[in-house]
Amino acid sequence: MSSSSSRSESDAERSSDSEGSCAPQHFTSSTPRDVLLKVLKTREVDLANAQESLKACQLENGALRDRIHTLEAENARMSSMAMPAGGSNKDVSLAVEKFGDDVKAWSRKYFWLKEPFMASALFSHPLPDGNTVDYRDDARFSNDAALLNCLVAEVADFLPDHLQEPLREDQKLAALFRSHHAQTRATAISNLRTHGMRIFDFSPQDNVHSGAFYLGFDRAKLQIFQSFLKWQGRTSYRAMAPILYPNKIKDDAQIFRNPILYRAGKVLLLGPTSLDETSRAGKKSKVKTLGINSVEEGTIAMIATLVIFVLSPDRTFPTEGKGAVSGIDYQVFFNNYKRILLSTRESQSTKETMALYNLNIFGSARGASGLSGDPLSGNESDVEEIEQLLERARLQGSLEDEGAAGRSKSLSAAAPEANDCPISATASVQQDSGRSDDNHAAPVSIAQARTVSYAVSSDTARSSSKKVRAPRKGKDKVAVVETAARRSGRKK
Repeated sequence: MSSSSSRSESDAERSSDSEGSCAPQHFTSSTPRDVLLKVLKTREVDLANAQESLKACQLENGALRDRIHTLEAENARMSSMAMPAGGSNKDVSLAVEKFGDDVKAWSRKYFWLKEPFMASALFSHPLPDGNTVDYRDDARFSNDAALLNCLVAEVADFLPDHLQEPLREDQKLAALFRSHHAQTRATAISNLRTHGMRIFDFSPQDNVHSGAFYLGFDRAKLQIFQSFLKWQGRTSYRAMAPILYPNKIKDDAQIFRNPILYRAGKVLLLGPTSLDETSRAGKKSKVKTLGINSVEEGTIAMIATLVIFVLSPDRTFPTEGKGAVSGIDYQVFFNNYKRILLSTRESQSTKETMALYNLNIFGSARGASGLSGDPLSGNESDVEEIEQLLERARLQGSLEDEGAAGRSKSLSAAAPEANDCPISATASVQQDSGRSDDNHAAPVSIAQARTVSYAVSSDTARSSSKKVRAPRKGKDKVAVVETAARRSGRKK
């Protein structure tokens, strides 16, 4: 007994002496249970601390990689414009010196309002006849050739006259447009990653780490992220993802109306301070410098596409092809979103969607006047129009193969063919369990908007009929788009 007792005391002393040290500890069958439990608990704490430190290092590494990508893009842009010591830069054309600043501004505006992707032949492809090309028609997405013609016509109608010929004649000026467009996209993605926690309004109960949006994080294993991208029971990523709908309830009449998308648009267009209810500082950014005061169909499609990207497990945004991890073809997704919005632009439901974005981002419901009814009760004929469009796409499309259509060499990342619209064929309304998306700050509804008095801006008060320039080479044809002028203090 004496010998056994002596060994136990000796084991306990060794455990006590070595506790907290890095030296390996040796135990025997006679080591007291309380000593073993104490040491085990210490080891568990050490392991948890080590895992937390490793995760922090991985997240920091991911953030640094994000920053490196942004700096590399900026460095490439600056290098192309760098001037050698003691003389002028012979690589900078006269057109770049004369129009460079304007081109940078318009390339950013093109990104925010029209397209987050750049067709490589945008300024080299022949201008289509303006009398035959309607770039807002659904035929835009019928094939690659039609899409390219529409992209060229759209940018020609979008840009001011004094930049038309220089961009088509000077390759360096066109390259500046493309590089600044790419830099704008990189900055937009970085802002969504940086402010993702606020945009999604994650709470401590969601157990989402602040670095989850960065490169080094494995988002494929985050169930809450996946719930925004995949419907329950689905294994693949679909264009009509839960993130597009309020509270992740699939309803064609409510597509693109998730408040998360409003907040993302606010961060992108006005800056992160715009999310603060007491701050108005953000309204001096894009609105002031670029004159953007309302969204377009391309804006909403771009917001949805980039939000899906930052939720995805992909680390880099593919300007052509599919995401390396997710297999998502982001341009196919974007083209589907823009197609829906353009094809139903005259429906009350889509007009209300546009007005909701303008109201929640800019505080002014452009396009809201003349609308009647609540979108939740719905104008049945308008909702049916959207549902019919989606159903046609479902019947024409390959429901399991997202990118089956071929790609034109003239496009940097071509659009899907008409028979390749990846829209889910699930039920019209599908519930996905999970937290509400609306517990941050209730978005303004159309019904609420009608109780607000809108200041009538000069551009909307001019006339109830707005003339729109036709694409170049068709200047003799002027399209007239009928719009209703808003009135200040309009009664409900």
